[in-house]
Amino acid sequence: MTGQPPAHVVHRGMVDAAGLAFSLVRQSEAEAARRIVAEWRPGSAIYRFPDWLVLRWPSARSQSSEAALGLLLTSSGGCLLSAPLQPSELEEDWAREPALLLVEGGSIRRLLLRESETVDPGAWIDLADWRTLIMRPLGANLPPGERFIPRRFVAETDMKGLATVLAGRDELLASLDARAVTASHPKPLDGLARALTARLQGWSPGRRGPESPSGELLSPTGPVRDTSPPWMFALKNWAHGAALRAGLLDRVVQSQASFVAHSIHLFESGELLEALRFAIPVRPEAVEARAHLFRALKPRHVLQVTAGGARSVGIGVPTDIRTHLEFLYREAADRLEQQGRIEEAAFALTELLGLHATAVSLLEKHGRRREAALLAEGQDLAPCMQVRQWLIAGEPARAVLIARRTGAFADAV
Repeated sequence: MTGQPPAHVVHRGMVDAAGLAFSLVRQSEAEAARRIVAEWRPGSAIYRFPDWLVLRWPSARSQSSEAALGLLLTSSGGCLLSAPLQPSELEEDWAREPALLLVEGGSIRRLLLRESETVDPGAWIDLADWRTLIMRPLGANLPPGERFIPRRFVAETDMKGLATVLAGRDELLASLDARAVTASHPKPLDGLARALTARLQGWSPGRRGPESPSGELLSPTGPVRDTSPPWMFALKNWAHGAALRAGLLDRVVQSQASFVAHSIHLFESGELLEALRFAIPVRPEAVEARAHLFRALKPRHVLQVTAGGARSVGIGVPTDIRTHLEFLYREAADRLEQQGRIEEAAFALTELLGLHATAVSLLEKHGRRREAALLAEGQDLAPCMQVRQWLIAGEPARAVLIARRTGAFADAV
């Protein structure tokens, strides 16, 4: 056990559970066995400790803590955790050997899996009174018919014209394999980075066309009027052309594409906190029309919701990449809320997606009332919402001050 009391004692909300634990002190072994059999899946394993029975599934399953038949367990580094424990709450050598980490009495108890007894669930099922039933038809027996053997579908022969299309396929594949052998082995993210590079290079936010007249720039949300003075606009065009001719723009775009590819990989791998450090915002006000061309993207040091003032900026990306990033950010916000990481979920909503009102509602829902009020005022949301949030936060003087300044008495009431 550790001397430091953990911040959480159990998992809450929806959890990607790796198994269940059943206390033999709070229930009988027969009841625990009945629940384990009900939750059994092929490939599962059962471990017996003196006062616990543990069911481990072959793969993680999304479970609700309120509806679970036992204590939810998650997997981390080969260990089974009964609560969302932080690395600072664990001993350094605990990850070296698979174990069950339980929060009991305000401390963490460690039970090694190698010291447990493996249980066969078949021993719990009593087949003594089981009898097979002999089925007899009510009428005469039907004569045996011929066995039906399904015919396998072969595309090359069953689809007309496909054989001609596939002619020379083997030679083409062999040629591609030969090129792959001679080329250096790419890194895992190189494929995605190259695809993003091609998309960013083919989508120039400073390119003019019939749908973007002079003085307008294409952005993820449509044409944006460049309000710079004429001399500044001409200087931007000259700098863009010079960088393009020198090959500098291609290098910057490749660096940005690798950064975005790494961010997408982290989100899709479930490393949400690390992914948020690398995430680029897609809210409209975060993308400057052409200033992003020479911006070196860097990960954040802290994940903090800024009520107003300087905020992180992003880069312009094509609509399909932007849509995929929005999906990843929304999904991350939902999962972080389920895990109890409310500040990080609010960060994804307001800093990355620009959903400021949604972030305010999330903070208020989970008791962060002052933070919700600061965010509503800092983002200059509707005056009635600002007044309401400060009243809920217990600061009526500030609410009255905003109501006087904006004349939002009627809406606030």
